Amino acid sequence: MQLTSNSSSGKRKSINLTIHESVLEEAKSLKLNMSQEAEKGIIRAIRKGQEEQWRDNNKAAIQSYNQEIETRGLLLKPAWMSED
Repeated sequence: MQLTSNSSSGKRKSINLTIHESVLEEAKSLKLNMSQEAEKGIIRAIRKGQEEQWRDNNKAAIQSYNQEIETRGLLLKPAWMSED
């Protein structure tokens, strides 16, 4: 699923949203498009959740790879690494 906040792509759906009154007033004073800003925030939250889920799903493989590097070292040593 490709997530974008581009208003011209995809079907849009109206929803009800409850928001603190002071947040609403500040957003209005800044002339923000609250629907677009809410959508951007939700997309960020989805991406963060997907990243966390990916890390959780791949935790064992990442730990195994890190252990392998610790045990055997890198196959190729980058030029920027010191010879310590």
